Formats: sequence, structure tokens, C-alpha cells
Amino acid sequence: MKPRVTIVLPSYNRYPFNAFCLRALEKQTVDLSTMQVILVDDASTDETRRFRKYRPPYPFQYVRNERVLGVARSRNIGLKRAKGDVVVFLDADMIPDPNYVKFQLEWHRHDDRSVVLAGAEGARLYSALVPGMKSGQLRQIVTMYRERDIVRTRIDGALNGGERMDAAQLRSALRKLKRSIPLLSANEMDVPHRLDAFSTPKSTKVNHLAAALGKGLRDSPIAWMGCPGNLSVGRRLLRTVGGYDPDFVGWGTEDVDLAYRLYRAGARFVVDDRVKRYHQEHAPPPNKKIEWQRNKMLLLRKHPVLEVAIRSLNEVGAFDYAFVDRIVRESYALRRRSPAECAKIETASIAMLREILRLKSKGRPPIRLLERSGIAARERRRLESVRHRVDAMGEFPHLVKLYDFLVSL
Repeated sequence: MKPRVTIVLPSYNRYPFNAFCLRALEKQTVDLSTMQVILVDDASTDETRRFRKYRPPYPFQYVRNERVLGVARSRNIGLKRAKGDVVVFLDADMIPDPNYVKFQLEWHRHDDRSVVLAGAEGARLYSALVPGMKSGQLRQIVTMYRERDIVRTRIDGALNGGERMDAAQLRSALRKLKRSIPLLSANEMDVPHRLDAFSTPKSTKVNHLAAALGKGLRDSPIAWMGCPGNLSVGRRLLRTVGGYDPDFVGWGTEDVDLAYRLYRAGARFVVDDRVKRYHQEHAPPPNKKIEWQRNKMLLLRKHPVLEVAIRSLNEVGAFDYAFVDRIVRESYALRRRSPAECAKIETASIAMLREILRLKSKGRPPIRLLERSGIAARERRRLESVRHRVDAMGEFPHLVKLYDFLVSL
């Protein structure tokens, strides 16, 4: 039987998290014979190779890269082997709820241009204790240990021979970890109350976007901004846009780039509050910040447009989805009404937003943006005249407010 859906899991050194993820997929409420799962092992050095012999109740492929290629290329490798009409990209450290696939497929049956995102509040799941966790993660573990009997019992058994520890002892034990120690078993991956016992809430950009735009999300020109790495989309539409861009190497932004290209190709983004998943907490990649900044610069080089550049407001703590939605809508309207004026104010705004990224990547304060953007003094005076003319139209207050804010930095 031809698969209805293909799930692509890229994985680099994510054992035992990927084992828990695969086990959770065994519990999906769809017909498992129609659900193809492809695990793309990105040259892991851990125990991920053992999945060569994995025989689940769904069609399964284990693919191993000869060298580390990164998440974008690994997802594309899975996409090339996909047989389902719908492709679900799922990170190997995620635990999907039993209805995760079912609810997403419902949207694709009615609209082959849907891109479905999980709308339920996210959760940080501590399915295992791992070396290298950051201070915030350690605080959450200590809090759960203090407040939840089942967590305390399992951590005591794993780290201290069943004996109770105080907070300092627990932090010390966690910092000394040399290997991963599971707190949950594979058999508990479909037991929601047990997963919840080892979880803390995690708000995602999808949650923030949906809360800010409400019913206006469906036709918003920034609906793509909430798109994470975990989503479902029609295989034909994916191949139309070429899948993930392999130029994005390292952590982050490859998903934003794909989402924007899907939006430009006519995709309709859907946030479904019934779609739930847990993120299994682990130590962050060592070069995450550097790679993320580099990829954000690459994204703007590939898409030098206001609706992409405006994401730089995150760097100065000034990003608000509702505000950004209005700005982008106004820029489209001004483009139709007065293309020349729009081009001038947008070009200057994009230059300043790009400068924010450049300065932040070098650890420098994002100030005097107009001057540092290379805009000559005479042109800056002309821009001020354009700004006043646009403001006088009375229809583009948020676009003008953005320009004023950037100039004021």
C-alpha cells in the first residue's frame, strides 16, 4: 500500500531521544501501514546506528550520511525518499502526541496547499539527564525534583542510590554527568500524564504568533514567521520550492527560509491547537549563537525584502507580531499606491535592519544605523522628505513608526 504520509527525522547524536521519538510514532492513531518513517542519521557517533535493525509496525528506512551534512541537507535526503503525498518534518528529539499525525492529515485532505503547525503550548520534556545542560535547564530539573514525587524518586534512583538529595547535591551531580541517563522508558511515550510529570511549559513562536493575530493569522502576510522545523506540507508543494536550502549550515533559520518560500508559492499556514508535541531537553550545540547569527545574515542576503529584514527587530527587543503584521500590510499597500516612495523608504529601512544584524554579530551596539548603512547625508535629507510625504498620506502610520524607530537608534 502506498504511504499516505512520510515522516522525516534528521538526527545527529540524539540517542536515546530518537529512540523515544520512534517509539512514540508506533503509537500514532492513523493506519501505520500508510505512514512511512525515514530516519536520516547525519553521521552520528552515538548509538543511532542500532536503528539499522529496527523493525517497527510502520514502513521504516534508516539512511546514514557518510559525513555530517547538516539538518537542511539531511531533511532533503529524506524528502527524496518520501513516498507519501504529505511530508511531516519532525526533529528526532520530539515526542509527538498519539494524534499528532491524524490531526495534521485532516487539513491536507481539504487543502493541498496547507502547511500545518502545532498550536498547542509546547513542553520541555526531561526524558533523560544529559551532560552539558545549561543553568536554566538545571533550575527546572531542581524545581521538578522538589515538587514532584515521581521525578524525585527516579532521579534519586539514577544518581544517588535511592537516597534523597538537597538542591546543591543535585546540581553537583547533574554537572558531573558523563553520559545520558534515561528517566523515562520507551513504554511511557504514549502516557500523557507521565510525560507531563517530567515536563515544564514552553511557549513557542507559533503560540505567540497565533495569540497576537487571532483569526487574522490565516490571511496574514507574516503567517510564515511562526513556522518551526516541525511541520507538515504537501510533497508536491515542497518539491515545487526545492525543499530546504543546503546553504544553511549549522543551527537555525533553514526552517524560516523554507517557510518564506512556501508562502511566496501560495502556501496557507494553519495553526492547529490539537496538535501537541514535547521537546526532549538536551545540551545546546556548542556554536549555536555563532551559527544562528551567520544564518540570519544569509537569510537576508537571499531575501532582501522588508518582510524578511524586519525580523531583525528581535535583536533590539522591539519585535511584536501584531505591529509587524501591520507594517508589512502597509508596505504592500504603499507599494501599490506609490511604488517610488515605497521603494525609497523600504530600501532605507532594510539597510538599517541589515545593519542591526551586522553590528550584533560583531558584538557592537546597533546605533547610528542610517549613517552606518552607507546612506550619504544628501540622500538622508531626501529620505526625510519622503518620510513626511508618506506620513501625510495618513494611511501608513506603522511603516512610518518603523522608520522613525530605526533612525532613532
